[in-house]
Amino acid sequence: MHRLRLDRVLFALLFCLVLADPIHAQTRVRTPDKGVIGYGVDAGVLFPNESLENTFTWDGFGEYYVTPRVGIRGLLSFANPGFVDRPEDHFRQIKLLFSGVYNWEKGSWRPFAQVGAGFYFVRQHLDQTT
Repeated sequence: MHRLRLDRVLFALLFCLVLADPIHAQTRVRTPDKGVIGYGVDAGVLFPNESLENTFTWDGFGEYYVTPRVGIRGLLSFANPGFVDRPEDHFRQIKLLFSGVYNWEKGSWRPFAQVGAGFYFVRQHLDQTT
């Protein structure tokens, strides 16, 4: 049984390697190009210090290339962990970040430099009913 499983794994790996032809996978268009827009959302888990509970984080981000070498980026993130032993109280955290990025080509290697700034909004929400 173990030998059969190993054969299947090796066959699947070989099949994937044959399909991943690097010549056909490469793009012929200059990327990034002027006017290219990228955006997305992200979810994760925040593991803060021992006084706060673990919580989900939600992020939204976007990027716009002004020229093929210069882009601007933005990120909005939200987390709302509760306090340990006081789950009705929360420590809300919101991040709003902006940055500019410059990239250049060195063959197949594309280094970049980035500079940015941001705002971090932090607020305690205490339940006053107890």
